Amino acid sequence: MILQFKLLSFDLREITDGLLPAANDLSERVNELASEDESLLSDLRLFGVPFAKALILKNIRRGWVEEYLKHFLNNGLDAYRVACINLRIDPNQKIKAALEDSDVISIDLKRNSITYYQVIALTCALKYNNTVKKLNLSVNSIGTRGAELLASLLRTNSTVEEINLSVNTIDSQGTAALADALKVNDTVKKIYLWDNPIGTEGRRVLEDLKRLKPDLRILY
Repeated sequence: MILQFKLLSFDLREITDGLLPAANDLSERVNELASEDESLLSDLRLFGVPFAKALILKNIRRGWVEEYLKHFLNNGLDAYRVACINLRIDPNQKIKAALEDSDVISIDLKRNSITYYQVIALTCALKYNNTVKKLNLSVNSIGTRGAELLASLLRTNSTVEEINLSVNTIDSQGTAALADALKVNDTVKKIYLWDNPIGTEGRRVLEDLKRLKPDLRILY
């Protein structure tokens, strides 16, 4: 099915069929875009979006790209599907079912064998979702790397208000990453970090965060 998007002046069939002429300076343009906006380029690469080359060649402004991705990725569901394909992992059925609801407010993944790679796919989905307010990832195995990914998401996410990361083997490094993200996030109201090996340094970081943001509930 060919999706139509009003902001784009060219037909998507042209792009998906690869009919746009390949430019000799493509690699140079990719490097330019990477230097200007590494995050956007990594999104295009991860999703394996076939029109990425066309977007670069057409010099479409970042805002248009983001709006198109939101449309194309179906408020997170398609982003999750494509990320799972590129990561070569099976989609988690609870995540998939939740994202199929366009009005989903809460995703409960407690005791659901969520690993680091599932967190990669989930954060891809949530980057293009504007309805999920509560995320329960307690009693899983996301680890410190998963916490760092979520921290990266929280730096820009303006929807999630409550997140439960209890019992996830998150250490002081992961705790520090989350704390740094929450310093600039004004949406999250509550975060659970019970029973993680955050150590003395992790507790110190969270105490500092409490003093900086007294209205943020931090439970650990």
